[in-house]
Amino acid sequence: MPTTQARIREAWEEYRIVRRVSSDPDADDRVNGSVWYRTDLDELRAQEAGAVVTVDTTAV
Repeated sequence: MPTTQARIREAWEEYRIVRRVSSDPDADDRVNGSVWYRTDLDELRAQEAGAVVTVDTTAV
């Protein structure tokens, strides 16, 4: 099973689209590897192993 990191990379490479939302999507609307941007928290978030996680980024 691909890691969340691999799924994020795949989403960016294939679609270059991340949903912008003001709250986490409903649990029924998420699958492992789902990625979204929380505008109210200014966070990139994902679902991994059934839990919502914040994706840390580093400026380059």
